[in-house]
Amino acid sequence: LVWLVVCFVATWVGVWNVGNYAHLGGLLFGFGVAAGWSLERGRHAALTGTVLASATILLATFWRPWDGAWVAWKAYGDHRRGALAAAERGYLRSLELGEDPSWVWRNVALLRLASGDEASARQAREALAEFDPDEARSLADAERARAELARALEQAPEGVEASLAQAELAIFDWNLERAETLLRELLRSQPEDPRILTELATFVVFTKESPSRAECREALALSEQAVAATARRDPAALWALGEAYFLTGDRGRAVRTAEELRALLVASDSLPSDFEDLLARYRAEGD
Repeated sequence: LVWLVVCFVATWVGVWNVGNYAHLGGLLFGFGVAAGWSLERGRHAALTGTVLASATILLATFWRPWDGAWVAWKAYGDHRRGALAAAERGYLRSLELGEDPSWVWRNVALLRLASGDEASARQAREALAEFDPDEARSLADAERARAELARALEQAPEGVEASLAQAELAIFDWNLERAETLLRELLRSQPEDPRILTELATFVVFTKESPSRAECREALALSEQAVAATARRDPAALWALGEAYFLTGDRGRAVRTAEELRALLVASDSLPSDFEDLLARYRAEGD
């Protein structure tokens, strides 16, 4: 009990951020269970209250419309599925509930851009600029990049090129389910095309949120096949391979692949400025 009070005080004064209400809930739950088993009078009331409290907690695990973070998370899920109208409603509701306006307005701008409403997207970017001018400028660059992707899609011939362009545009618009569907359909029709192998592996290791171990192993197999098919000369395939090694726990091969990729990028004078950070991450995790 003393420690609970210390934790509340530490959180209130900003020294330490503790989940105090979770701890308080655990205390009350334990008290209710103990009372239900030990009291002679009030036992049934204690057990009934504990069961009702437990049911409320379980319900709140899956449904919390008063919680801005939960509403924002649900909106993000709708965004990833391509349900843009529902996602926008959720984002704006989360804003009313106190969610980070920079994050919300950036997502709303991207969402409106994906739906083709450039005027509304511009309004969202202007709202974002009030909270984070740098992010608003970055978003303007992203809008130009999307316009280039859209033009490339219009000019792409039918077949693999058009489907890859559609998948890339879907990834940009966060419609990740559609992007993965397109890439897997391509893989089924062209299982040895190194472009498709590389794109799907890259999607899994860099874009897909929290890929499973099985998906990481699949990405490793795809990227190994792509690297072999391109005689280890395709930077994108090597990049996906290094990350796949890293995610499957083979830190040594991740480092060696990243070093091989760095040599290839240096030779073509296209080494990104932050590449050393990636290599340092692989090395640090390996140590």
